[in-house]
Amino acid sequence: MARVLVVEDEERYREVVCRYLTLQGHEVHDTADAERAIVLGLEHQPDALVADWMLRNSVHGLHVAEALRVADPGLHTVVVTGFPASDVTVDAARVGISEILEKPFDVEALGRAVVHAAVAPDAGPDGEEEVVGLLLVDASGAIVRGNRAASTLLAELPGGAAAARMSEVVSEARLAEAATGWIEAPTESGGLWLRVRKLDSVTVVLLCAGSQGWRREDPRVRMLLGLPLGGAIDGVFRDAMLLVDDSASVRDTFVAQLAHRRCSARAAGRHGDALDLFRADPTIRVVILDWAMPGEDLRNTVAQLREIRPEVRLVGTSGGDRTAEFAELGIGDFLLKPWTVAGELATLLGDEVSSRGE
Repeated sequence: MARVLVVEDEERYREVVCRYLTLQGHEVHDTADAERAIVLGLEHQPDALVADWMLRNSVHGLHVAEALRVADPGLHTVVVTGFPASDVTVDAARVGISEILEKPFDVEALGRAVVHAAVAPDAGPDGEEEVVGLLLVDASGAIVRGNRAASTLLAELPGGAAAARMSEVVSEARLAEAATGWIEAPTESGGLWLRVRKLDSVTVVLLCAGSQGWRREDPRVRMLLGLPLGGAIDGVFRDAMLLVDDSASVRDTFVAQLAHRRCSARAAGRHGDALDLFRADPTIRVVILDWAMPGEDLRNTVAQLREIRPEVRLVGTSGGDRTAEFAELGIGDFLLKPWTVAGELATLLGDEVSSRGE
């Protein structure tokens, strides 16, 4: 049977789910906490994930799924939610959603969904999940698992892609150093970044191309390392903001982090929905627009936003440098992904931040 990780913060549901899946012969690990779920996922390498969509903090079940798919792009998730399934808008292929079940759900339906998720094939490499290379190393130092990106990056280090032990890749002294922060490892192509997280039964090694150092701050990477997603903001944003991005986890994180800081934020996954929200809420003065949204007409949306509210402040964002492209649209502000509310956004919109006492 399958190894199943259950992430559910409602104790009653978690107990019922775990009891039923155990009786069905599955090996079940469970937690109410997203951060603990990352640890359990890395240590036990589940065949399927059962995750509540809305956990009681800014890290939701979909964020757990995205982070764990860096380690295992073939991991599929059964999402359980108290909201209508139609409201759970996600990029199912990228996040690996196998099925969405509304609460209250039938445990037999859940059982069938778990079996289906456990054997569902990987959709194939699309470059999205493997934001960094990831290796799992056992207590003896043997490399027991690695994603595709890790193989590519290992080829640039001593020992190469065929390395079976971490000692063939980097010295013990350097590994110990990497447990306290990112270190640089020189290569013929310019070097790469390496960081280590030691868990009870496995050591996680993350590798990042030197030319893509910004990926070290990707929310998925920070979750895998057990790091907070963002620091504290000394002030609050004066104006309401709207994020337009087709990634559900990016939208959820943005809204949750701003809500935690008593700031007003909205988010939309389609341009039409964004325009409806913008028309309906005159307090929205800042709109953050993602570049890569297939099927959307960014130029037309920009024009409509300015027609509705000429004074709106528009900010572009993308995983690559699109400064010039946004400048052609008259948008001078740009955020390179991944960015954080407390970091790059607060810096960019410094004049929009007021002290908490104001």
